[in-house]
Amino acid sequence: MEDADPEKNDLIIELVMLMQEKDRFTVINFTGTMDEEFIDKISYTLIPLSE
Repeated sequence: MEDADPEKNDLIIELVMLMQEKDRFTVINFTGTMDEEFIDKISYTLIPLSE
């Protein structure tokens, strides 16, 4: 399926997630072309869980 906006296909997105839990610090770096569905799925993981 082709994207309706051809300029979107030229974008490379870098998404960096930083997490700190107790004595651990984590960096996750995603770089590349990403569609809206992927970004929505990965951003859902950033919602903190209730303690």
